[in-house]
Amino acid sequence: MPTRRDSVSPGGSGGTATLERPVLPGNREALGRRHPGFLRQLVDAASAAPVANAVPAHALPPLPPDLDEAEEILVFGFGDGSLPRAVLDEAGPGARVTVAVLDPARCLAALGARDLSPLLGDPRLRLATGGLRELAAALPRRPGARFRLVVDPAALETAPPGLAPIAEMARELAAAQRSLLGQRRVVLENVLANLPAIADAEPVATLLPVVAGRPALLVAPGPSLPDDLPVMRQRRGHLPLLVSLDAALRPLLEAGVRPDLVVTLDPNPRNLGKFLPRGTDPAVARGAGPDDAPWLHRDLPLVFFEGARPEVVAAAGRPLFACERDGALDRAHPAFGGAGTYGSGGTVLLAALDVLLRLGAGPVGLLGADLALAEGGAYGPRGEAAGSARGRVLEVPARGGGTVRTTESLWRHRRRLLRRLVGEPAGRVVDLTRHGAELPGVPREDLAAWLDRVGVGAREGSGGPRIASVAAPDAVPVIPAGQREAALAAAREALAAAGAPAGSRDAARQTAPRA
Repeated sequence: MPTRRDSVSPGGSGGTATLERPVLPGNREALGRRHPGFLRQLVDAASAAPVANAVPAHALPPLPPDLDEAEEILVFGFGDGSLPRAVLDEAGPGARVTVAVLDPARCLAALGARDLSPLLGDPRLRLATGGLRELAAALPRRPGARFRLVVDPAALETAPPGLAPIAEMARELAAAQRSLLGQRRVVLENVLANLPAIADAEPVATLLPVVAGRPALLVAPGPSLPDDLPVMRQRRGHLPLLVSLDAALRPLLEAGVRPDLVVTLDPNPRNLGKFLPRGTDPAVARGAGPDDAPWLHRDLPLVFFEGARPEVVAAAGRPLFACERDGALDRAHPAFGGAGTYGSGGTVLLAALDVLLRLGAGPVGLLGADLALAEGGAYGPRGEAAGSARGRVLEVPARGGGTVRTTESLWRHRRRLLRRLVGEPAGRVVDLTRHGAELPGVPREDLAAWLDRVGVGAREGSGGPRIASVAAPDAVPVIPAGQREAALAAAREALAAAGAPAGSRDAARQTAPRA
């Protein structure tokens, strides 16, 4: 028998309730040896939570499929020890598993009910409990490490009030991971299907002669964009280089404004509607060829990243490939990134901006980049209000003062955008967006005044396209002829190792090169 019995307060104040079972000696010994001080922290944390006289039985949450490849694994919730044990069984020998104990009373009950000494003695395991500061200090901090998250929903529901911010963070991280893992297979399938088109496409660096040193207007599909479309329509023969994000294409064309260039990296088939006329069912475009759907970009140059939808790439008037920095193809074979790699940060806005800045454009005006919610909800993939926002809604500083509503996802995009602009000359990027989240440090200007200032003269026809004639149709492709087969074979092998479905690999081998 242990020499003392740990007790906790049932409600955080007034009276104590002794645990039915004290901590088992083997568990106490393992904790003292591998996790000194943890038991005392656990008892203190449990004093703010209801006492768990029994560990409720519940099914374990599903584990990420590639857990064995992770270097850092963060587990929210201890429960009866089954979840940390399952994670360690799947994790590789060099992984580090940090368990954030959001359910301290349940953890104490388990320590008194089961022999968990083999689990507690595993050298890969780290335990963290206490308040917000203690848990935050224990979170993994290895930049670039392969990271995975495992969350026990029951632990989030029973977390003490003081740990509510950590529990909310866990929910947001879990949602983000589900989204990424759900997209992983789709992205790999898209990359494989795009391989022949990528090899034969022109690199986006082909545009250097028309982009370098020239002003560019980068158009996003934010809620404020419709307010600026009349100005763009009025001046459509005198606009600078006009670059549209994929979801802004339809609003621009409907306003009679033709972009010079469209940028896409969206892998999701549900968003094919961005490239179709209003009212067209996106399902008609899934698997469709260039002539099998009413594509809006059929005669437009398209900058695409490797994971973009193959149907969209095939239908483009002039596909131009942008290699994702440190992406699947950049790692697979040096030839794919030989003409330049570009960072996206997971967003098409940042991808397009990085392409323009690396090709020497300037100044670049950001239009429709609200990074905030439309009235009554989020704006959707086609620049339209799209119902209620997903995830937690934040009140953040707005352009021009006051606050505006946004989501954590859009707020993360904003942070990445601001980080990308660090080190750029003052005024190279100008914020022309009327409303939305504030971009501190980025100069703001009215669209009409900015167009007057950059002084763009009359353009060909009613606004372009100028890019279509920058290079001859037989411009040097991404992969030189002599390297084509070796590069494609290396890419397929690398994608197979990354977990691309076999059926997609077979389809990619059989895909004919773009004529």
